[in-house]
Amino acid sequence: EHISEEIDNKKKESWEKGGSQLDAARKDLKLYEKDLQIVLSKVETYKSYASQLQLSLPRNLDAFMKQRKTLEDMVNQFREDFDDLDQKKFEADSRERDLVSQISNDRSELESLKKRDSNIPEQFISIRKKLCQDLVVPEGDMPFAGEIMEVKSSEQKWEGALERLLSEFGVSMLVPEALYDKVIQWMESHFLGRRMVYYRVDEYTRPVDMTELSPQAAARKMNIKKDSPYASWLAAELYHRFDHICAETTKDFKKAAFALSLGGQIKTGGRRHQKDDRRRIDDRRFYVLGFSNKEKIALIRKELEQLEAEKVKVAAQIAEYKEKRDLLIRHQNAAESLLRMDQFKDIDQLSFMERVDRQKKRIKELMNNSQVLARLEREIAQLTKTWKAMQNDINDCRSALGNVKARVEMYQEKQKDDQKILAAAPEHVAREGFALLEAHREDIIHKGFFTLKSMQEKNGMYTRWINDQKEACSHRKDEQGAIMTSGMSKYMQYLMVHNEGDPNLTNELNRANRNEYKELHRRIKEDDLPKLLPKFKKRLRENTIQDMAIFQSKLLGNRDVIKERIEEINQSLYDIDYNKGHYIEIECVETLNNEIRHFRQQLKACTDSSISGSDDNYNEEKFLEIEKILDRFSASRPGHAEEDRRWTQMVTDVRNWFTFAVSERVRQEDGSQGPEFEHYTDSSGKSGGQKEKLAYTILAASFVYSFGIAGGGRLPTFRFTAIDEAFLKSSDESARFGLELFRKMGLQLLVVTPLAKIPTIEPFISHLGFVSQNDKRQSELRNMTIGEYRKEFKEHEKKTS
Repeated sequence: EHISEEIDNKKKESWEKGGSQLDAARKDLKLYEKDLQIVLSKVETYKSYASQLQLSLPRNLDAFMKQRKTLEDMVNQFREDFDDLDQKKFEADSRERDLVSQISNDRSELESLKKRDSNIPEQFISIRKKLCQDLVVPEGDMPFAGEIMEVKSSEQKWEGALERLLSEFGVSMLVPEALYDKVIQWMESHFLGRRMVYYRVDEYTRPVDMTELSPQAAARKMNIKKDSPYASWLAAELYHRFDHICAETTKDFKKAAFALSLGGQIKTGGRRHQKDDRRRIDDRRFYVLGFSNKEKIALIRKELEQLEAEKVKVAAQIAEYKEKRDLLIRHQNAAESLLRMDQFKDIDQLSFMERVDRQKKRIKELMNNSQVLARLEREIAQLTKTWKAMQNDINDCRSALGNVKARVEMYQEKQKDDQKILAAAPEHVAREGFALLEAHREDIIHKGFFTLKSMQEKNGMYTRWINDQKEACSHRKDEQGAIMTSGMSKYMQYLMVHNEGDPNLTNELNRANRNEYKELHRRIKEDDLPKLLPKFKKRLRENTIQDMAIFQSKLLGNRDVIKERIEEINQSLYDIDYNKGHYIEIECVETLNNEIRHFRQQLKACTDSSISGSDDNYNEEKFLEIEKILDRFSASRPGHAEEDRRWTQMVTDVRNWFTFAVSERVRQEDGSQGPEFEHYTDSSGKSGGQKEKLAYTILAASFVYSFGIAGGGRLPTFRFTAIDEAFLKSSDESARFGLELFRKMGLQLLVVTPLAKIPTIEPFISHLGFVSQNDKRQSELRNMTIGEYRKEFKEHEKKTS
């Protein structure tokens, strides 16, 4: 306190000697220095961003404003460059994914070709391999047609065209009569994931004379493996099915009813023409005929080298685009950060430095003018230092004293807690338990006294000894209990063997549950259960089984509705061109899913007797079959609740009873089902246009399925459908296809689409609602007929032209 009073007196004396001015000057200096540090921090930040853009710190306001204009231009340019780089990187990423997929496919095909001599694609080879493994027969017993025929060396100029003519037949598998039944069963029970054709080959085929055909017939340009047991059959197939004239001129091509051109154009029956240029005609990678695949292997290896080189090049481009894009982002962020510093005074460090220097000079002048003030300042500083040291010593003493007090309080609280425990102990515990612990104290802790420091350790010794004693007692208890539970266990095993149960019995076998078994004994002895058997059978027949029959009938009815709807949809799709001369047919076949098939078998087993009317089958076994199904429906099986809920949802949704696919077929003039051109289980491997057309077809079919068929146009129908963002990303051709399809299906559409798509959909609409925003940014809707729209559009074109 004495030192504190002396410091106050010295300060008062300094104040009276002119120290008030000096004190005010020093306070101002602190404020000025604080402002300077803020400005210097902003200057460093500005320099950091500016150096990234190769710009310098502006020294005056004019330079600052010019630099801001430069920064605004740079930001705009950075954004344009970023969008350009982002698009290039997106295209390169897409190309890299395509290359990775193509390289993977080529490597798989190459590895497969190395293991065999034929040119048949791997996907067909793998199906045959699995089939032959399951039937335990050599793969050579079921060759593909392409493996035992090739183009004659003298007819190499026709090789590409003949590959196109015979490609589908070449990947057809030949099945001997001895394996025919097994192959049918195997095919029926396996999902192949693709189209597979196989032929039943008779043991004997009448020989044919190829010389009866024209010398230019396609069949005569083929060599057949002479040592193959299928040679005669294959020759007959070529003779009867592929007698196309190989026409070198268009005149010869026009003259023949069945013809093949060098360009791969195929003419059938004098009317149907086909040319498939999805691949180059000389691309041997897709050839399927021939006894050797050496040329195909060499081509795939060469293509792999090219693809790998291109992949490296594309990866380098992606890395370069990413690096440039990241640099642009850093530059753009730097420029935008500099633009946010919109006041030159925030970085005008020279002005703030000059102000600090002026204030320091003023303080120095005040000090020089008074030697008394200087002496008082030195004395105040020394006294302040001494006072701070004394305060630190006082604080240390207070802390030590506080620790001592805390320890005393802790010991006192511990003593109170122990006294409460002793007072709360029951009389028998105090009498017997404490006496027991005291009797064994020497054996347990080896010492006859306690201290606060050792209390926790002694307590742990007692606890371990007590636990050991409890474990020994528990062991003796278990040995005695095993004898009692033996009888219970035998009875429970009996119930499990005979598929019976008692809801009053627990699965736990111990002495605590003995009353349950006593009660069971009393009920069996006193109740006359057999007299309830007729009533049980009557309830089973009149309620449970009949309800299951009704449930099955409902499911089968829903199944038949799906089949009828699909048939009606296919009738409508027959007259709609999917591709020119082709139509789409939706296929629905019963699923091979084992869970669904087993469920249907269970339903049939539960209801067979109700259909036949036999009373002999109304028994407990029938009830147990029903109970198995209901247990899964209620998800009451322990540990299987989630599995049973998923199972119930799957098997009771009749749509899951079918597998759906789409078949593209050639339309026949007599209205009959045409031959299949292509089969779709999904849209993989299709072009964007093909995917869109297939999607529109399926979408229209789903609408018709929901609404039902319109009745051939005899009566007006209301089948309203709204499509948002319609045709936004579709090509105009695909959009027109979809709209024409919806029109033929008799649907009324509300199409929500941008103005850009109006020219595409205009021929299909009768009314137009135009949505726009006025000057107040309020939405407005204007309704007009298509005629009014066309009239106003023409007037608008005249004004703007």
